[in-house]
Amino acid sequence: MVRSTLESNITLISRYEPSATVEALAQIIASPKVWIEQSEGSREVMVLTSTIESDLFGEPTCIALDISEWSREEVEL
Repeated sequence: MVRSTLESNITLISRYEPSATVEALAQIIASPKVWIEQSEGSREVMVLTSTIESDLFGEPTCIALDISEWSREEVEL
């Protein structure tokens, strides 16, 4: 059996980006698996909440993602 728990939460905010950049970042929201790459290796994370802000013309200008690191361990029954 595998036990999964959520670890530390991180908020990522990208403001004043071109709409194409915000749209590309928004694809993270719908991704079934998301990782953070660091020098120590990759860590799987889960998107908990997301917010996308738009300008007066409906173009996206800001995205905020709350993510949490997954921690998995094998548990014997």
